[in-house]
Amino acid sequence: MNSDFSPILQELRPMIVGLLSEAMVAALKQMETAKPRYPERVNVEKASEITGYSKNSLYQMHSRGLIPGAHKVGGKLLFDTKELILWLEAGGNNKNFIRKENGLPQVANKYEN
Repeated sequence: MNSDFSPILQELRPMIVGLLSEAMVAALKQMETAKPRYPERVNVEKASEITGYSKNSLYQMHSRGLIPGAHKVGGKLLFDTKELILWLEAGGNNKNFIRKENGLPQVANKYEN
């Protein structure tokens, strides 16, 4: 099919392809840097996915009071997502979250100085 618009479309094609390519690259970069959104509280499986720790490790850390934001709710262990992410951003270890109370390590409140 030849139309009167063919020469115009041929001239616009490189510009359109370039604009689409730029838009796709920008969208991919945004997807790569965007943090996944999680619910306010997550179960052990999702906490394992977020932290990279095994479920067993998370249960052990919780029983020892070594991981912040973990609570038993209705017999299930749930984690406060914000607390978990803050903990990971602080290095994913307990250096910044552990304090001693009565000689025993306790998870420090994130609002303490």
